[in-house]
Amino acid sequence: MPPALTPPCDPDDNPDDQIERILNDAKRKELEARFGAQFVRVGKGRLPPEIEGEFLDYIAEFHHQLQNAEEVPVRQFIGFPEVRAVADLPESEVESEIERLLDHLNRNEIFVDFPDHVEAPEAYRFLVEELLDAKITDIRIPGMRFHFLYDEFER
Repeated sequence: MPPALTPPCDPDDNPDDQIERILNDAKRKELEARFGAQFVRVGKGRLPPEIEGEFLDYIAEFHHQLQNAEEVPVRQFIGFPEVRAVADLPESEVESEIERLLDHLNRNEIFVDFPDHVEAPEAYRFLVEELLDAKITDIRIPGMRFHFLYDEFER
């Protein structure tokens, strides 16, 4: 006689899914015990067990890296790119320098949003004089992104 299913298994799951759900339940319990994580089911549907497992692995890796992570300036996080001082940059080159710097940031999973009213010279000044010196947690997990909003910086 096969063992009785224990939550969180669904009797309609195939045997591989049942095993995956049991493993996911153990992962959730470990994350709750080690890091105080809290998981809340939203809605009536369930994630496929392999997707849920990937998510739980992502959360575990995040917490693992966070334990020893340092706060570093964005400039350091992205490898100290060469930037020109605002005063040294001709107006005709401002937009191409913004694009170059934003591309470099994006390749490092850092994204910046500016409201429509911000002119190009101010956007470049912000990137070079404020954003590059902002501190972020030095965590690198595939797919994890940092997102900055111009309006959230205090001037």
